[in-house]
Amino acid sequence: LGLAWPACSVWLKKYEMSHTWLGNQQPEFTPRVKKLYGPFMIAWVMFILYLAAWGMVVAEVISLSDEVDVGQIGFMIFGFMIFGLYVALIPAGLVFLWYRGKAYNHFVSSTRFVNHDLTSAITGGGFVRLTFGNALIMMLSLGLAAPFVYRRYLNFVEKRVGLSGDGDFSALKQSEIEKPGTGEGLADAFDVGAI
Repeated sequence: LGLAWPACSVWLKKYEMSHTWLGNQQPEFTPRVKKLYGPFMIAWVMFILYLAAWGMVVAEVISLSDEVDVGQIGFMIFGFMIFGLYVALIPAGLVFLWYRGKAYNHFVSSTRFVNHDLTSAITGGGFVRLTFGNALIMMLSLGLAAPFVYRRYLNFVEKRVGLSGDGDFSALKQSEIEKPGTGEGLADAFDVGAI
């Protein structure tokens, strides 16, 4: 039922961070699943309640269709149900975007690099506004505003993520780890770095 999502996301981020190097140093990454389950359960319960409410609306429409000739309005009812299902996904998606903002805040705040703690002012509501706004911009511009959308994301992160501490970045050196021999060209061909 999706209840393992926070644990899986922590596991995935730990895996990613354990394979991430900046120069010859790796960031320390210590997220806690418990910190994510509070916001996740709020989003999950709201999603379930919303689906239940939508189910009651659909049941009511079906019961009304029993009182009239289904042949005449069957297509309208079917269209309403399909359209309503897609509309119902918007609020449900916004709830989970709120959770994602909370999760990003926790992941950033759980990162330490060269005796610097990363700080985060990312909020669930701020992440919802950013993502929803970017989706609208992309739809209205037919995708032509993609560079502007990328810039909005970068500005959002730059204004809300910082460093605190007294680490020495001059200790960083170029990594001497052998580069991977597979996948490099393919990643460049698909412009993975831009994503």
